[in-house]
Amino acid sequence: MQGRFQKGDHMNTFARALGLAALSAGLFSGAAAAATIVEIDIAGAGTGNGQGTNPRGLNDQGDVIGTYIEASNKFHAFVRHADGSLQFFDFPDNSDGASINDKGTMAGDYHNGSNYSGFIIDAEGSLTSFDVPDMTYTHPQSMNAHGDIVGETDIDSGPVHGFIRKAHGKIKVFDAPGAGSQTGTVAQCLNSQGIVCGFYVDDNNVWHGFVRNAKGKITTVDPDGSVRTNLIGINDDGTIVGNWRDSNFMTHGLIRAADGTLTTFDVKNAAHTNLSGINKRGAACGTTVDSSGIAHSFIRNAKGHVTKFDPPDAIQQANYGSYAYAINGKGVVLGSYYDLNGAYHGYIRIP
Repeated sequence: MQGRFQKGDHMNTFARALGLAALSAGLFSGAAAAATIVEIDIAGAGTGNGQGTNPRGLNDQGDVIGTYIEASNKFHAFVRHADGSLQFFDFPDNSDGASINDKGTMAGDYHNGSNYSGFIIDAEGSLTSFDVPDMTYTHPQSMNAHGDIVGETDIDSGPVHGFIRKAHGKIKVFDAPGAGSQTGTVAQCLNSQGIVCGFYVDDNNVWHGFVRNAKGKITTVDPDGSVRTNLIGINDDGTIVGNWRDSNFMTHGLIRAADGTLTTFDVKNAAHTNLSGINKRGAACGTTVDSSGIAHSFIRNAKGHVTKFDPPDAIQQANYGSYAYAINGKGVVLGSYYDLNGAYHGYIRIP
């Protein structure tokens, strides 16, 4: 998103993971010995900076959707099924896999030769391409159980807009009140009740969280003292996770209950705390950064107990580590890390 939220910029996944949120306080446990971590690396992915395997979404069956980036910097959408088998999509140009629901329906975007179009692929492999009318860029971010999709859209100049595409094909473009004339609104997630959350950026370049209910009413969400609020994930109970930043540039986890109550969460002894996903049982996942600048993935269960972990190959030095993005109903966590060359590697953690 030119100059603001870069189109096709896969570092945004990490920015999102490091800009996430949380729940209440808990104590660290030791590494869970029973858990299995499986690394995801697609053959053909490049090994240079900004290349590699970048997962994006996870469903309750354990299927993973994402993108791998070749040495030529071309992007390809992929799905890794729970049995380890891989599925690739033969788009003529760059493609980015974003979300997969429990029916196995997938969504993402691809470059169609001039613009970016959204795509939907059902479990049988049938492809539907779509564009937000009058826009040049259609970027799905999340899809719910019904097949409704939210994301961001824009033209070559002007602000970014949120959109929601219903499963039957109707598209609604919307803007949060207060969104800037040259910045805009980004819809990042939705649940089965049609509640959408994300963030908007005002004319002073300040980020604000928002919640849009199923009837279209938009509510701004900003904890006291926040200079940047970002809402990332939602479950079907209406609980939302995200993050907020204070005036000292410290990032805190954020939980918004269905009744609107806000809870700030900080992992003990962490310099920054971020949450990225929440499942139907109320377990959340996220990323914490320690005092040495190393990022660690963590899970917070519904009772508030926190478990920190890293894939075995994650680099344990400042500005490296691992990042958790999503957690499914079975407690499987999806995330990634990047190596000393700046190449991405995906992982799943199976409890």
